[in-house]
Amino acid sequence: MATTTTDSNTSSSMIRRRTHARSKKGCLTCKERHVRCDERLPYCGNCLRLGRECSYTQVLPQTCPNDVDKQPPASFQASEQAWLTKISPRDFQMYYCPPHHRDIPSSTISVIQQAQEISRRRPMPRSCLLTIAQHYTPKYNLLAAEHECVKHAIVSFAAYMHFQATKSQISQEVCIQHIGSALRQLQKDILTFGPNNSDAVVTASIFLAGTAQDWLISPAFYPSRLADEWIREQWAVFVDGYSKALTQIILSKLRTVYPDFCGSSFQLRSFSLRSNLATPPLPANKLQIRTRVKLVLDSIFSASCIFGLQKWREAEFEALEKLANSVDAALAAESDDDTYHQLAWLRSWLFWMDLRKANTCDEQVLLGALFYALVLTVVPLFPARYAESLVEVGEEKIRRADLELRQSEGKWEEFGLLKLVEDILPNF
Repeated sequence: MATTTTDSNTSSSMIRRRTHARSKKGCLTCKERHVRCDERLPYCGNCLRLGRECSYTQVLPQTCPNDVDKQPPASFQASEQAWLTKISPRDFQMYYCPPHHRDIPSSTISVIQQAQEISRRRPMPRSCLLTIAQHYTPKYNLLAAEHECVKHAIVSFAAYMHFQATKSQISQEVCIQHIGSALRQLQKDILTFGPNNSDAVVTASIFLAGTAQDWLISPAFYPSRLADEWIREQWAVFVDGYSKALTQIILSKLRTVYPDFCGSSFQLRSFSLRSNLATPPLPANKLQIRTRVKLVLDSIFSASCIFGLQKWREAEFEALEKLANSVDAALAAESDDDTYHQLAWLRSWLFWMDLRKANTCDEQVLLGALFYALVLTVVPLFPARYAESLVEVGEEKIRRADLELRQSEGKWEEFGLLKLVEDILPNF
């Protein structure tokens, strides 16, 4: 009788247990759950169906940009359709590496890998990084797998970041090549703008804005081939471009993966909509601007006296302090070109601060207010068309933050947010 029971239990156990071939390239989540992974990229079927985080263990080999086409990375062999990398908020990826394509050499892949490391070392609030990794990078990934303009725009952005950090001739050439490819395809997509490519147009324009060489194109970056083809306010052209695309999406009631971009809180869109082409350029006295930046730095440090050093660091004020110091260093640069390039991370913060998923505690409210105070100090360096709207939005956000903080506990009247605004806007 006992033997019969044992046999019955063994038999039922064998029926319940489903065997499958071991997946060596499967995602971490499936391996932890001991289920078969279909190895689809960027998300496997199991994780997509269950809404789980899907990340892969394969890491791209670290190569030097000068090692051109020695061997293709093995991890790209899994798919030629999607862009492979670890999909995890822990990685804080801002863009993905390109697929193993004949037109993407391993030297370009290496540039992108190194650009990832460069981006991780830049100061940015964790709330922004998590927002990018969780809510936006997967969308970039899927759009880049389908639309050439997005793929080339992202590659050019990575190469631009690498060039600014290393001055590598290879990354400079990669950037120029992929900007050209992205622009050619983007022009075609704009002519056929509709539900199938509207998000691609927005995404490509955003990344191309990140590759802009100046408020106008610098011949120092584009040697000989484009030296005579100056485009005024290049950064503004791309900002206006994705703003117009988003407006068209709203008016045509198209479905979009970027609903947050269409809201009133996305300030870079409102700057474009409210731009005034008749605004004369503001005097850009770098010494005066540096004095105002130092006032903001003093306020950032003063926040540690209110919250305590531990909370100050937890709320990412240290990252804001590093950003303010980088702005001060940019203003000390010899040329206007160098100043523009060193302000790249400030422009990145300006894009993401309003989109970040952060709580509304006093620390985060003050962090946002002091960031906009920093933006106000450098308004004269932005295209003149945006000056009025930048000042208007910046002042509004700081005054709203001051009102909100006064309604909470703490000695906020002594902090002097409104006094700071008066001190940094004397000539506006």
